[in-house]
Amino acid sequence: MKNIQRQNGTVLVISMLMLLVMTMLGVTTMRTANLEEKMSANAMNSNITLQASESAVDAALMDDNNIVQALNSGVLISVPLDLGMSSVTARADILFTGATIAPGFSFGSNQGSFSTYQFDATGVGQVPAYQAITTTTQGVYRVGPGGG
Repeated sequence: MKNIQRQNGTVLVISMLMLLVMTMLGVTTMRTANLEEKMSANAMNSNITLQASESAVDAALMDDNNIVQALNSGVLISVPLDLGMSSVTARADILFTGATIAPGFSFGSNQGSFSTYQFDATGVGQVPAYQAITTTTQGVYRVGPGGG
């Protein structure tokens, strides 16, 4: 009986401290995992919007009708791109910025009868559900018949 009276609960205090430390470790681990998951989702959405933006510019510039329309209208034209995904939108804006004499000597005696038509092509990719937007801008030129 004397042994039982000498115990004063140190095992209980130590086990409660161990439980507190383990709980704090678990909570910290869960917070870290949650933050890493959010960072991963942001990186994925950023990559998706970048690819959508670049695809919109490429698709818009592949169609010569868009180039001709921008050249003839002199205003910004907007070309939407259907990516086949309802969660991602993309468009390209093309603006004619001017014409200069085509550089180089490959045209020989016809130098000056060709012009370099310059355009700014801006692509915008979006994932609206996550408010993720990426905008890319490219300078583009086409060589064509000149003014004289």
